[in-house]
Amino acid sequence: MLTMNYQNLLESGVAQWNQWRSQHPHKMPDLRGINLTHSYLFEINLMGSDLRGVDLRRACLIGANLSRANLSGANLGGAYLSEANLRNANLRNANLIDTQMANVDLSQANLVGTCLEQVKQTLSQVSQAYPSQAPNFSTPDSLEPKTLLPPS
Repeated sequence: MLTMNYQNLLESGVAQWNQWRSQHPHKMPDLRGINLTHSYLFEINLMGSDLRGVDLRRACLIGANLSRANLSGANLGGAYLSEANLRNANLRNANLIDTQMANVDLSQANLVGTCLEQVKQTLSQVSQAYPSQAPNFSTPDSLEPKTLLPPS
């Protein structure tokens, strides 16, 4: 059986990727550890994808569907996530430093250990993110990174 080269498919463009995803809705792409730094992924469908440890620094993920994606340990520093769907996503220990997050759906997302320092946000539905309290965002002049810790 041939192994799908998801990185090549991603590099062919968002339109190609989304077309493939619509034809294979039950496939859960394994994109662990790939480098997508500075990638233009506007409105990409990464629903349910395994993105553990992926480097998405400064990536454009505006309008992206990342629902149910596993982004644990991913680096999203400086990424643009406006209008993104992160419902039920696993962001455990992810880096969101200096990320743009206007109108992001984080309902039921796992944010335990997530670094949210200097996040520029106008968030919607944050109060439903896991853990049950809303994230504690730091201000730009803060010196200490803020992370969400598991309930005691």
